[in-house]
Amino acid sequence: RVVSPHTFDPALGDILATWVAGALVALAPKAAMFASLGECLKLTRATHLLATPSLFATLTFLPEQLPDLKCVALGGEAML
Repeated sequence: RVVSPHTFDPALGDILATWVAGALVALAPKAAMFASLGECLKLTRATHLLATPSLFATLTFLPEQLPDLKCVALGGEAML
């Protein structure tokens, strides 16, 4: 699971909910996320992604290249 920066208040709920469910929280530096979101998701075998639309727009991987990713939730900014 990949979440927003730990300094963003709503991220605390995401992190705690993930731990309570017995899952792993995968964090990456912001620069790495924007440089290669797909690679971060693939390396961590992320199953869930919570991201802003602008971060998600940087994803260049095809769905079949991320077989573990089952759920994508977008928010935190206007979706145009």
